[in-house]
Amino acid sequence: MLYLDGFGRVSGSVARHCGEGEAAVIFDFSAHKREKMAEQLTVAMNKQLFDGAIVEDEKPIFAARPDHMTRIEFEDGQTCMGEILDFSLAGVTVRTGRPPPLIGSWARIGSIHGRVARLIEGGFAVDFEPRPPKGA
Repeated sequence: MLYLDGFGRVSGSVARHCGEGEAAVIFDFSAHKREKMAEQLTVAMNKQLFDGAIVEDEKPIFAARPDHMTRIEFEDGQTCMGEILDFSLAGVTVRTGRPPPLIGSWARIGSIHGRVARLIEGGFAVDFEPRPPKGA
């Protein structure tokens, strides 16, 4: 049994020892507990990932409702407002009133950079990745 701060009590068995004081654990969750844990982990990771990413009304992105508007900046210097439709550890999907950017172009949402990965009706999705330094 383990007690994980913010996640509660969990049970499982040690699969292997990874190093001094470290182990890989196989958890024995019910389907309900597994779904609940996945939601808690997603919220915790999004909070950590988006910490400091500021939207127009100065609230962090991770606290935004799905219909929340945020400022988007493109590599050519243009900006627009976009409605956050969905976000995850991998990226964000937004709806905008502008023509879609080119797939592969850089975009910044808050302080997070990424590349436009796909287009949707009325918007696009950005996959997060670190932006290389200018001139690199």
